[in-house]
Amino acid sequence: MTTCYRSLKFILLPLVVLLLESSCKDTCSKKVTCPGYNDLLLDAWFPYNNNQVLIFKSNTNLSDTFVLHLNDSTASYTYNSTTASNGCNQMKSLNSIKQDSAYRAAFRISLSSQNENTSSSGKNAYINFYDKGFSGIGLGDNGFSSYSSNGEPANNIPQNLFNYSLNGRLYPFAQSFTGDAAFMQKPGVYKITFAKKYGIIAYETNPGNITWLLQ
Repeated sequence: MTTCYRSLKFILLPLVVLLLESSCKDTCSKKVTCPGYNDLLLDAWFPYNNNQVLIFKSNTNLSDTFVLHLNDSTASYTYNSTTASNGCNQMKSLNSIKQDSAYRAAFRISLSSQNENTSSSGKNAYINFYDKGFSGIGLGDNGFSSYSSNGEPANNIPQNLFNYSLNGRLYPFAQSFTGDAAFMQKPGVYKITFAKKYGIIAYETNPGNITWLLQ
């Protein structure tokens, strides 16, 4: 009798454990609700909206116009805490209606806000002018902490510009991203300058070191 009891015990115990684990998948997990995109700091630096028109004029008297289209904005969602550990992630992206020679949006910007309680926390911006890209990393009250260009590691420090006067306007605080030497020698956009409450206020292109100013 004792032998049968022990045998039965060894058979039933794993079954009980499996049943408890199966039950816990539904009852022990936690549903986490993430809000939709609503990042006041990112929007303060890049106050772009659907159907907004950006006009830039060059020092050679040419104009470049971008009509923005809201491509995506993260809505509120939930995830299961037992199957995901990356916290809440929200993104807002806008593309210009104008396209480049490869039929891509000539101007694209994505604003990314990640849960501050995770290892990947931060507020980042990904900006593309034609085929050139810039990534601003770790936006805070003092601007971005670092940036990258052309997909390189984000180990560049932005140039800070205080009481910056440009095209008849005074910007209390602005920052610039400039590509590396090889990046700067290629045709296209190699430098962008942006200011809080205004977004991108200027960019520079090659060949010819042409400067384009926000109108």
